[in-house]
Amino acid sequence: NWAFGVEDEEEFVRLVLAGQPEPPAYFGRMKTVNRDGPRVLGRLPSPPALPPDRVEPVLAAGALVIDLRPAADYAAGHIPGTVSLPLTRGFTTYAGSVLPYDRELYLLAAESSGGPAAEAARDLALIGLDHVRGRFGPDALERWVAAGGALERIETVTAREAAGLAEQGAAILDVRTQAEWDDGHLPGAEHVPLGTVAERAGQLPAGRTLVVHCQGGSRSAIAASLLAARGTGRVVNLAGGYAEWTASGLPVERTWAGGLADMVVGPARGPKRKGVSR
Repeated sequence: NWAFGVEDEEEFVRLVLAGQPEPPAYFGRMKTVNRDGPRVLGRLPSPPALPPDRVEPVLAAGALVIDLRPAADYAAGHIPGTVSLPLTRGFTTYAGSVLPYDRELYLLAAESSGGPAAEAARDLALIGLDHVRGRFGPDALERWVAAGGALERIETVTAREAAGLAEQGAAILDVRTQAEWDDGHLPGAEHVPLGTVAERAGQLPAGRTLVVHCQGGSRSAIAASLLAARGTGRVVNLAGGYAEWTASGLPVERTWAGGLADMVVGPARGPKRKGVSR
């Protein structure tokens, strides 16, 4: 058993945790809720429909408006300041990684029926995010434009276009997990896991284009919306992610123990981490 061959406690802990996914931010909150008991809601949450002209005052008051539409629809045009969180199978996990517990939440869906918003509100309540105050329909976007507001867009690029932007001085942000990063990453990229994007937004390179990527484009679309909502300048999403980058034969880098790095072309696969000192 490899574990009995490790005499140093810190090294043992490092090896046991190597390769484990980062827990979503809500895990810490859930420990307290499970200990003390959840707030009694009385019924399943069903956010009330709000008039479309309420979006602007809601955002101005510091609330967070979550756009539930598909990432491509959000990228094509969204209300400035809103955050993309598509209602997919990963909705609850991603929500628990990026949404705050100390701000009022509102939902914006592509349907006016209220079904998607009610589903999202129930899912959020399961992880203690039970302060959804209302919902908006697609008429909110129409009203925004009719009132003279411009819809913002998130630019998407291919892997080779991202490589060209990097050569021109753009900063590459990798929002994947530590295990994914260890297996290989874009040369010169900065590792900013999805759950830390909001808190680290102010520390990112100012005045430079930010090219955001994950493994396949889902997490980076969320991260790009978080950055755009904070007005961090030009934010670009590498829609095909690391998978497209390696499939295109572009170079990737692996960093080994001691800070040594090597460069390879194509998929970079490191050795299994458990029991291996790198």
